[in-house]
Amino acid sequence: MDVNPIILERESSFSNKWLSLFSFNEVIEYFDEIESIEVKMESLKEEIINDLEDLIGETSGDIKLTLINLKRNLYNNRKIKLPENTTSLDSHEAWSNIKREIKKLAYFRNKSKVKREELDSVLKENFIKERRSLWKEAKSNIWMKNALNFLSPNSIISLKNYLETNVDEHRSKEKKLDYLLLKVLTRASTKTSPFSTLTRNCITIRDIEKEQFNKVEYKETEKIYTQVNYKLLLEYYE
Repeated sequence: MDVNPIILERESSFSNKWLSLFSFNEVIEYFDEIESIEVKMESLKEEIINDLEDLIGETSGDIKLTLINLKRNLYNNRKIKLPENTTSLDSHEAWSNIKREIKKLAYFRNKSKVKREELDSVLKENFIKERRSLWKEAKSNIWMKNALNFLSPNSIISLKNYLETNVDEHRSKEKKLDYLLLKVLTRASTKTSPFSTLTRNCITIRDIEKEQFNKVEYKETEKIYTQVNYKLLLEYYE
């Protein structure tokens, strides 16, 4: 059986290991928990408003206005404070249920607030940690300079300042480079760019190792790499 001993391959000069430095599991768990709490809050709020509407229909005068204001505050998600002038409603079982439900709603609101504060802290902590990881990857990756020079020649000076400054001391000017570095890493490590500054082409020479039942197994004996300077070609044609 004839087998072509030479094939053309395209490889990435960038590893995708950097992706493991970015973990969103903890953040997703917080979002899921907050969403679950807020779904319960909305359901309980709707239940309280329905109970209040029934009670408003049974009252009149100042007490009715008090209940209407309470309903408005609930609907607009304002801070809820139980009215004091409701002694005439103490005999109503519906009012006792409403007060109990409002206290439960306040508990859910406080729980959601605490979780959001925790999430904010986690996001800030992860942001710092992931920026450090990105900085290390940019500093250790020998192909990064070539890739940036092709995509944005003006960013080379920015990269120099970015790498020479401790990541925790970066100002907004240095932080602006984060997005470009992430874009380069994503495009290059997933081989979505045809440019040889991000990927490289090679000719692989193969020898037949085993041939059986029309199936051929082969081993690679040599790889010959080539890299075309597309940036130079673009400048020439421009």
